[in-house]
Amino acid sequence: MLALCVLNQKGGTAKTTTAVHLAARYAADGVRTVLLDLDPQGHTARCLGIAPEVPSATARLLRDEAALGDVTVEARPHLDLVASSGDVAQVAAALPPADGVYRLADKAEAFRAYGALVIDCPPELGVLTLAASALVADLISGGARGGLVVPVTPEPLAVVGLSDLLKTQRRLEPRGVMPPVFAVVPTRVDSRNRVTREVAEALEATFPGRVSPGVRTTVRLAEAPSAGQTIYEYDPGGRGAEDYTAVAHFLNELPQRDHVEA
Repeated sequence: MLALCVLNQKGGTAKTTTAVHLAARYAADGVRTVLLDLDPQGHTARCLGIAPEVPSATARLLRDEAALGDVTVEARPHLDLVASSGDVAQVAAALPPADGVYRLADKAEAFRAYGALVIDCPPELGVLTLAASALVADLISGGARGGLVVPVTPEPLAVVGLSDLLKTQRRLEPRGVMPPVFAVVPTRVDSRNRVTREVAEALEATFPGRVSPGVRTTVRLAEAPSAGQTIYEYDPGGRGAEDYTAVAHFLNELPQRDHVEA
């Protein structure tokens, strides 16, 4: 099993786009996949052309009102979605901190029925992100591969932000709450730009062998959600589809690592 927690506390990194297209790629490759949306913005459903519901599937799962199999919808062949909406923020605020962090990990056995799990986390390190990472950590302890997948835009402060995330990860990992950084995904890449190249070099130096192929800037990726389609459907021959396919395959072949040096 591949278990990926897609997160970055900074907005505008193509986090949701990355989560949706990793999940869609694995499903298109025939892997039974579940996409779990923990971001209260609920954009994964819109990206897949699915109308959001209230109460959302994620809210019901977090409240223990329903089992995983009762809240998933088939978004595409082999791809199940647990959709989110604004009510998830209210649920998160009401969760007792100690219990909330492990609310999803308690359901790990149900997630093990899938070949791949991709989680879209909110852009912050609150209880929802910790619950997601605790679930992935539990799955890894049971033999899954994966961990944190961090989309990063080519900006000078990107590596600084990642260093802050690493400090948090190392503080929480001994408690079984947060797994290691599995991979870094450069997004909005323009290889002609000097800063882009410098950031790519810095990322590779910080995460040797853990930096995926970059996702190039393309307007098609921005247009696809409005059509309720993935880039594989909206522009199958374009560079967005090519790049996210390369990222998905890179992650699928990446060996597990207990610790990533920085």
